[in-house]
Amino acid sequence: MEYPVDLHIHSYYSDGVDSLETILEKASHRGLQAIAITDHDVFCQIDQYPALSERYHIDIIPGLEVSCVDASNGRKVHILAYGLTKDRAPHLKPLLDQFLDHAQAMRQQMIEDINQRLGPVLSYAAIKKEFPHSILYKQQIAIHLSRYLETPYQEVYQRYFRGPGSLDERYPVRFNDVYTVIQAILADGGIPVLAHPRTYRSMERIETYIHWGLKGIECSHPSYRPGDLQIVLPYIEKYHLLKTGGSDYHGALSLSNQRQLAKFGVEIPDYLHLKEELSHDVSD
Repeated sequence: MEYPVDLHIHSYYSDGVDSLETILEKASHRGLQAIAITDHDVFCQIDQYPALSERYHIDIIPGLEVSCVDASNGRKVHILAYGLTKDRAPHLKPLLDQFLDHAQAMRQQMIEDINQRLGPVLSYAAIKKEFPHSILYKQQIAIHLSRYLETPYQEVYQRYFRGPGSLDERYPVRFNDVYTVIQAILADGGIPVLAHPRTYRSMERIETYIHWGLKGIECSHPSYRPGDLQIVLPYIEKYHLLKTGGSDYHGALSLSNQRQLAKFGVEIPDYLHLKEELSHDVSD
């Protein structure tokens, strides 16, 4: 099954590898009618949207995916923020700027750590030359390391960046608290949506996030397992939340073959519901 709308896509402005043009071209080939570019912790390149939308006849919704932490349990949480741009996010932008500065410093330390263990195999300048459109992301470090080790990217990422003793654990990033992020998105007129609740075991905290102002839940994503929707949908119905969904596409840096454009997403009625809510928030 392929969906007409994919609301979770990453470009080379964060940890994906495809340009917006490439994404729109691929989206057109897959028959998508609307998409959202939701790069990690950076605002969308909305100045490019009108021309691309007209050329490919695809609606592009502004958005981003914000990395957070739940202070009650220390778990990561990702919140999709729809409808925001850097020019109208006075509450969220300072939080992201501070987070990105710290994240950049931690990732540079990751490079130094690898070079101390393996020799001078990685170069910050070389990585930035290949990925000039974004700050430094660990996925970019992993792809350069995979070339040196002659090992598949997914294997290198799992070995060095996930689990006990990983670079992620040794050089932790200071995430913003999820409550603070939800409040900032709301204050800026955006729509906060809980991304892939299975990934970081967020389901038990959904009701709390709703009380904090959460307006939707991502209900279609490669991480979902059988039975997960039966946990999530009652919250959607009880609190009249938005249903979103998307492939979490990263291009060649996708950690799963399941993360292909249009393979996960929403149907047109759910997309129109999101558009309606965005029009209300923009006009408020």
